[in-house]
Amino acid sequence: MLPLLLHVGTGAAVEWGIVMDCGSSGTRVHYYNWDDAGSITEVTDKGGESPLKVEPGISSFAGDEGAIAAYLQPLLAQAAAWVPVALQQSTKMRLLAPAGMRLLAADEQALLWAAVRSAASATAFDVEA
Repeated sequence: MLPLLLHVGTGAAVEWGIVMDCGSSGTRVHYYNWDDAGSITEVTDKGGESPLKVEPGISSFAGDEGAIAAYLQPLLAQAAAWVPVALQQSTKMRLLAPAGMRLLAADEQALLWAAVRSAASATAFDVEA
């Protein structure tokens, strides 16, 4: 997943990247940061709190795309709390669904992705899905 996050630096001492893995059993958020020397760290704890996972899997929202924003809200709120505010606009957020939607028809996938992108784009992050 790391190559999906790397991009030209902003000159910040530490940069952040977020991956939302929208899987078949739930959606997990992964946080990464790196410094100018290229040292990459997955952030697995912040103040005693671990990255969140919400259930069920993203594909279960086919036909109920309006519920996606509420489903993702805890993950998006945690991301806003974990990534320093001054770095949020330059922080790339990648949304992936490697297995979460493979059994859905293309039109159902498109509707779900539109809802996911809409919810994530309401944040300050640089969203790419």
